[in-house]
Amino acid sequence: MATVSATIGGGYEFRRGSVIGGVRATAVTSLRLPMNRKNAVNIHLLAVENEFEVSLDGQVIDTWTDSRLPVEALDS
Repeated sequence: MATVSATIGGGYEFRRGSVIGGVRATAVTSLRLPMNRKNAVNIHLLAVENEFEVSLDGQVIDTWTDSRLPVEALDS
């Protein structure tokens, strides 16, 4: 689970957490981004095995590793 919300003073706030086995964990990150607010933003999530990266309008805002779920290799 992840959210991007507009903040009162301008900019955005990014929060992320997890839901595993139906159990929701508390958000583990809260970032306030002092960016100009606008009506639409481009959000990109890159997930490679257990490495994650989120960017907002091309700016990387968070990276993390989560090894709680198994990673299976794909056959080529």
